[in-house]
Amino acid sequence: MRWAPIVVAGAALVFTVGTFWWMNWRRGRLHVFVPGSYAATTQRNRLILLLPLVFYNDGPVPYIVRDLRLRFADDMDGIPLQFQRTRGGVSPKHHPDLLDLGAAFPVPGNRTVRLFCEFERRPANRQLNAGQHPVLLEALTNHDASWKLLLQFDFNVNEEAAAAIPGDFVAFRNSMD
Repeated sequence: MRWAPIVVAGAALVFTVGTFWWMNWRRGRLHVFVPGSYAATTQRNRLILLLPLVFYNDGPVPYIVRDLRLRFADDMDGIPLQFQRTRGGVSPKHHPDLLDLGAAFPVPGNRTVRLFCEFERRPANRQLNAGQHPVLLEALTNHDASWKLLLQFDFNVNEEAAAAIPGDFVAFRNSMD
């Protein structure tokens, strides 16, 4: 009976410290969602992809995304597409204003951030033919010393997009329909 108050007080202390850690100090995971649209071009021996990306941090500690890059999964030895800038929207013809030049950006704890990220590779060394192109999105963050895989998804190029991409920089849905 004499130990009951000490056990209750100890349990309360452990619960309080654990809750404080969970709500304030825990590093969560950074999630990125598959883009539903894109703009692309292969003009002037450059491959440019513009993707609307949504980042979600499920923990209370902020993430700083220092850099991003895209890789084609079937071309792992090839040159990655480097993060060039953010834009005002996914359609470059309607939103020609350039914003950041590949700048780092924060993802606050328990928050989402949406960015229209432009990636580029010179020389292009790849045609975007109709079909599915498996893509890897990698990041350097304040929590990682090396590139970390954030998202793997299929970049879908339908027949209409495949015909337009070499000559135009226009937006398409990320689907085969």
